[in-house]
Amino acid sequence: MRGLGLPPRTAAEMAEWLRRLGDLTAGELEGPMAGFLEQLVADGRAIEIELPRCQEAKRWIGAEEAVLYRTAFGLEEATPADVQSAAGMIFGRFLDTHALIGLEDVLARYPFERTWAERQLEQWVRAGRAVVVERGGGEAVQYSAPANLEQVQRGSLGLLRREVITCQPAQFADFVLRWQHVHPAERRGESAGLAEVLQRLQGLPLPAELWEQTVLPVRVPGYQPRWLDEWIAGGSGAWVARGDSGSGAGLVAFLGRPMLLELSPPERGDGASPGESVQKVAELLQQRGASF
Repeated sequence: MRGLGLPPRTAAEMAEWLRRLGDLTAGELEGPMAGFLEQLVADGRAIEIELPRCQEAKRWIGAEEAVLYRTAFGLEEATPADVQSAAGMIFGRFLDTHALIGLEDVLARYPFERTWAERQLEQWVRAGRAVVVERGGGEAVQYSAPANLEQVQRGSLGLLRREVITCQPAQFADFVLRWQHVHPAERRGESAGLAEVLQRLQGLPLPAELWEQTVLPVRVPGYQPRWLDEWIAGGSGAWVARGDSGSGAGLVAFLGRPMLLELSPPERGDGASPGESVQKVAELLQQRGASF
């Protein structure tokens, strides 16, 4: 989005870069860009300014934007409304020319007030001008322009699709057997192996006798029913059941404890409210927690 690795080829393209990006630091110049800037300065189409309170204070900008930058960063007198308007334009261009930005990225680039920058991002999110991107893992929240985020997602999907390659049926069958822990080399014994198999198959509804007689024994050598009881009693997971009107047999699925939080509560088909005894049990659990 900022043309890294593809420097402009002419002074005219260099002028377009400044118009699109707003400002450039000395560290961002590559290839013939420094020479093109000298031409633009000589022609009066670019100037160098110095921003206050910045690590890289010196910036190259287009000559037509000199008033904008001086107004935004207090280099000339202006009303508060004009200052905020100019700062918003520069801030918005920074957002538009990056896939993802964080608050610290913005403050490292420009001497904006932190509270103002935070408020500006919040306003843009409410207005749909920006999108919050949660990274997880304790990383700071980042923001993206909606169009940029869509482009990143399309690009990521394209990369993933290029990684998908066809393979021979025998190779695919071997992969499935190993992934399902049916291949002899991937079988796991004891209760630890059972937990790994149940995690791979969680949410799959099958008849109870099929689990006990076929599915688990073929994946867990020496399978014993008490291992399944211990897995449930130990709080590692739970089982859920539903009737099968077609065969008349009930289907059972196993879920790990983290998956339980992803499920919605079961629906009552008759629309009736819980009975008095059910309500008492619910109140007891709420007051005392898990009971055995």
